[in-house]
Amino acid sequence: MKIIKALIALLLVLVSANTLAWYDTNNATTAPNWHYRVPINVPANATINSTIKFDVNFNTLMTQLGVTGTFDSNSLRIVRPNEALVLQQEYSERLYNGVLDPASNAQGEIKFILEDAGPSVYYLYFDSIENGAKAISSQAPINGNFEHSDGAIPTGWITSSINANGAQNNEVYDTTYGDNYSGTLTCSDQAINNADTSPNNTNSPASTTGRKWHLLGYRNKCEDGPNGQKEKITISKSITVPASNMGRLNFFFQLQAYDSIDYDLFQISIDNTVIDHTQLNIANTGNALTIKTTGIGRRNQYSVSLVDAGWQQGSLNLAPYAGQTITVSFNTTFATDNVFRSWVKLDDIEWSLVVATLGTAEMQLPEISMKKTSATISDPINGAISPKAIPGALIEYTITATNNGASATDNNSIAIVDAIPASTALYVADIASAGSGPVKFNNGVVASGLSYNFLSLGSNTDNISFSNDGGASFNYTPVADADGVDTNVTNIKVTPSGQFSAKTAADAPAFQVRFRVLLR
Repeated sequence: MKIIKALIALLLVLVSANTLAWYDTNNATTAPNWHYRVPINVPANATINSTIKFDVNFNTLMTQLGVTGTFDSNSLRIVRPNEALVLQQEYSERLYNGVLDPASNAQGEIKFILEDAGPSVYYLYFDSIENGAKAISSQAPINGNFEHSDGAIPTGWITSSINANGAQNNEVYDTTYGDNYSGTLTCSDQAINNADTSPNNTNSPASTTGRKWHLLGYRNKCEDGPNGQKEKITISKSITVPASNMGRLNFFFQLQAYDSIDYDLFQISIDNTVIDHTQLNIANTGNALTIKTTGIGRRNQYSVSLVDAGWQQGSLNLAPYAGQTITVSFNTTFATDNVFRSWVKLDDIEWSLVVATLGTAEMQLPEISMKKTSATISDPINGAISPKAIPGALIEYTITATNNGASATDNNSIAIVDAIPASTALYVADIASAGSGPVKFNNGVVASGLSYNFLSLGSNTDNISFSNDGGASFNYTPVADADGVDTNVTNIKVTPSGQFSAKTAADAPAFQVRFRVLLR
């Protein structure tokens, strides 16, 4: 047997080939494999350690690709230009266009921390459940919106306290717009009656920015520090500020308090240094707050009546911290009296924000290789015993197609077209059993997923056709002569039905097409 260098055309109805390597956690022969991706266009003003943000609708992307299936939310991976996973990345499927979004509708908000300066192209990889289940990403979330918290634990944050003995609140809550909290406990103040526990919003359900938020201070129980000692309740996180285009640290908070600013304070610190709170650009809607250099608190004097300042936004200029890794702390501090509770709700903390855009979705392509070999079956002198390729010999060609890619082809998209050499004539009689036709189709050790059907030499509904004009058309009906050949056939086309399966194991799916010619 020898390998024949011949022109074999393989026609595929697919998207164009990708020039960048495809992300894979192992190799194409081992699951899991990702089948779809979309470029993330990071703008030129984005510097390393910026927070990149964009919205994505995966049903729209799958429609662009012409594929169907159920989006697998566990499959998301954000990949750098060097094909490494981004270290901090998250998909908030309950957020879209900045507000609460219905669950499980294949759209949401993406954020990640930039590791390569813009302009650059990252990739968002995704898949459908039908292509094999993926484990949820183990990359760390940013979790500034607390939507990625583990129950009451604010993932990625550090909670701590000084002089508190367990009565404090320092945990995440999951609520909806209009929820409230009531408690009969009094601490020199009165019982709590329907205190608002809505997530961040601007007084309307449609503006709610998610479901989860963090509670900091004393709400459920009275202050519990030792006599003469002030309690301090803290949640903190280390971030790295970009060296240029630093942007701002934005956050939302809702102060609810019985005690005044003279006793209970909400403070922000950078590396344990209290910032100037008058520089936070807080609108103080409702005028319920007193904002001092050293902190934020209830404007009115302490009282048995609760004051709710509503959701407010603070914004800190990060320019003084350019290029530094800093620890941002949100603190509530309390007087030594252990009376008159105060607490703060925190939500939607983000920094150095840059909005990215998406390119056109791409699909993982099959990787099909072709090989053509020949073997002499018989000749007029030796018959089938050590036959030689002499005039009158019967030569059998074998075309082997193998898919080494992690994706299947489109349905009914494979066509093998081969020219019959001028010095030969195609054998158009049955190659095997009666009615088999001139082509033998065999699947490989790993089945191709394709099927082949022969009805007759003149059929236009089976999987083989013939040309007598150099391949310009394939509507010729061969007629066998006394030797079983037709010298008028110039080309054959084999179009097996179905999808050429993807490679998922060590051996790749393959099939063979065999046909014979008479050497003239």
